[in-house]
Amino acid sequence: MIIPSNLIVNNDTAYLLLDTVPVDNFYESGSSEPRMDIVKAYRDWAKADHVLKKNGYFLFCETIKDAEIIEDDSDITEEE
Repeated sequence: MIIPSNLIVNNDTAYLLLDTVPVDNFYESGSSEPRMDIVKAYRDWAKADHVLKKNGYFLFCETIKDAEIIEDDSDITEEE
C-alpha cells in the first residue's frame, strides 16, 4: 500500500497536510510562547481545520472524514 506524503495519521484520525510553517514564525520578540491568535488566523487563512505541532513545525491540516455508506433506493437496471 502506498501512502501519499501529504497524509498524516494521528490518534487514529487521518489528515491531509495543507501547509507546514516553522513554529518560530509565530513568536513575538522576547516572547517564550508562540502567538496562538496568529496561528489560528493562519489556520483559517490556509483553510485548515486542525493544527498539529511536530519537530518545531506547525502542520496545518484538513481532517479526512470517515467514509459514509449512502443508500440509493433507485432501481439499477443493466442494458442488454
